[in-house]
Order: sequence, then C-alpha cells, then structure tokens
Amino acid sequence: MELIRLPKVAENITEGTVSRWLVAPDARVAREQPIVELITEKAEFEMPSPAAGRLAAVYAPERSTVPVGYVLCALAEEGEALPDVEALNAEIVARHQAELLGTAPTPIAQPSPPPTASSHQPATGARVAASPAARRLAKEKGVDLATVAARLGLTRPVSEEDVKGFLGL
Repeated sequence: MELIRLPKVAENITEGTVSRWLVAPDARVAREQPIVELITEKAEFEMPSPAAGRLAAVYAPERSTVPVGYVLCALAEEGEALPDVEALNAEIVARHQAELLGTAPTPIAQPSPPPTASSHQPATGARVAASPAARRLAKEKGVDLATVAARLGLTRPVSEEDVKGFLGL
C-alpha cells in the first residue's frame, strides 16, 4: 500500500488545489503515470504516481484545496486494508491553518452568527488557508478571508464557494 501526499513543489508553496483526477478509482496505474492535475499559486502540473498499483481511495475530491503533506489518495491491491487517514488529514489541515494564522490549532471551531452587511469589511488581515480562486474573489470584493473562515466556522481551507456564500452570491 502507498499513501500519496501533496508534495512540496517549491519552498514557498504550502497548499495546492486538486484540479481533476486523471485516473478513476479502482483503475490500475503505472509508476510515473500522471494521476492528478494540481494547481498551486505558482504552477499547474500533472502529478505522477510514485508507484504502480490500483487507485484504491481518493481523499481529496476535485476542486479541494489542501495543504502540503495531505494524503490525496491511496494505492492498494484488491482486498488490502486501507488505513483511516481522516484524522491524519484533519491534523495536517489544522496545523497548516495554525501556521498561517500564527496560532495553536483549536479542536473544533464553534459556529458563528450569520454575516451582516457590515461584516464584508476586512477585519484581521490574517493569512488563512484558501484556494487561489477564493483569494482572488475575496480581494475583488474587499472581503477578509480570516473573517470568512471565522464566520463560517471553517476548519478547512476557504473555497471560492465559501466566499460566495459569505457574500450571498
């Protein structure tokens, strides 16, 4: 069995977005065969499989933005038990967000009241984990991503859909 993680492709890259999977679940892959298209702030590229095997599980769906080290998928043979990577991935996301915010990770974010019209103004200016599309939309609309994450009680990176929902678009 092989767990395939989002690689650190450049020193200043801390996250990436899964553009699309090039291999369907249960399909066989060859070593070095491109299996997923990834997008970072600097580049778009096809990630090759580090080993041959069967794509047994996908943990990062298309359009999800995840931090470096996140388990994207698993290669395993038929009948081979898959590990539970949900807790591992949650820990990686929490650590990533804590690093971006410069704080210790919190176990579970508490829900916040719905946003008001005045909450569209930038609040903290803190850097939060977000997809490139979410960053672009938030900048265009003058919305602080830390405010979006806090108001929506997110424990994962902010998506473009999150920003749209926050703005009521």
